[in-house]
Amino acid sequence: AQPLRGMEYMLMAQVMTAKGGGDLLLIENSQAAQLADAILASLDAAARQRAAGGQDAASPLYSMTAVVSQDQYNQVLQALRSKGGQEGFYEPNNPYWRFSGRLVARLEREATRQELLVISALDYRQPSPDSIDKLFQQKMVNEHKPDMLVFDLSESAWSSLCQEFGRATGARELGQEGAAESWPGITQRTSVKVG
Repeated sequence: AQPLRGMEYMLMAQVMTAKGGGDLLLIENSQAAQLADAILASLDAAARQRAAGGQDAASPLYSMTAVVSQDQYNQVLQALRSKGGQEGFYEPNNPYWRFSGRLVARLEREATRQELLVISALDYRQPSPDSIDKLFQQKMVNEHKPDMLVFDLSESAWSSLCQEFGRATGARELGQEGAAESWPGITQRTSVKVG
């Protein structure tokens, strides 16, 4: 089997689908600080929506997973951590986990019952040298249900990854035009283009 591109993105889309779906936000051409701001704004909007819906401290945890380029991973985390104190985030373990040797961070906001996982991704334009990290995949399926995914990809890059993944895995609906919209249960939100 030929190595696939964007395995971190594909793996998290699979996890979200296995857990029943959720929202996907694509953020294109962003610098680390802008990406961190967009992530925090999405978490804040989710917290306001949950509060308006009457959800309280007994509500299930709201989980967001951001997959960002390894080139920006440290800067995104630094921006999140610097704003995190103001936002009520804390980081119980650093690093939280590893995905094929790359770090995964987990931040929590107790007041709003939210968690944020940040996963470092290899350049999506290059084939992944790793096979699927089954241990990481199982941990995500067992312990995390992402309500929202945030990817630092353009719509065209995401669509290209979906089509390639679909052809490689035989998932007909993903191997065709419009593949990015074919993940069962995943609703793509309006993409954000920064810069």
